[in-house]
Amino acid sequence: MFKKLFLLGLISSFLMACGAKVETNSNNSNAASGPANATNPAANTNANTPNSNTANAATKPAEDNSPKRISFSKGANWGTANVTLAPNAMQLFVISAKSGQTMDVESSSKDVAINLRKGKAETTEDFGFLNAELQSNGDFVFEVKNTSKKEVKTSIKVTIEGGNTKSEKTDEDFVPVDDDDKPIQSNKKGN
Repeated sequence: MFKKLFLLGLISSFLMACGAKVETNSNNSNAASGPANATNPAANTNANTPNSNTANAATKPAEDNSPKRISFSKGANWGTANVTLAPNAMQLFVISAKSGQTMDVESSSKDVAINLRKGKAETTEDFGFLNAELQSNGDFVFEVKNTSKKEVKTSIKVTIEGGNTKSEKTDEDFVPVDDDDKPIQSNKKGN
């Protein structure tokens, strides 16, 4: 009998720790009469009846805070994303960029804080704005966090500038031309 009560208490404690509300039937006269058998088929069958609210709590979808990738249209140096944040909630975003580029992230709302979470960069952060001078290649993860006590709907714009993009010419790409726009051939030794 003591083992059953101990086990019942242990299971109840576990379920309450998991957020379940446990109701026990203390008026069950069969609970003290021993195990179920042919003469007592209902012994202690309803000692642990979880509340129906347990199923509702378990089916509520978890918040998805996994980083959402922002991509740019072909030929563009910027991209956008829309996000709705509950009070004190945050969302992560990821963008690919290269060392030497500058990344600007701005929000349409000043009620958010934007912080770089992953990637090597020199940053300047202000409410609703992040400027990062990138010092490595790869993915950069930044966080947009609602700092207000109300829900915030905002648009996030990411702009990447600088670096060696295909549209920019470098000194190595420069080819001198003559007056007729024909390339001038030169040798590598100085002429």
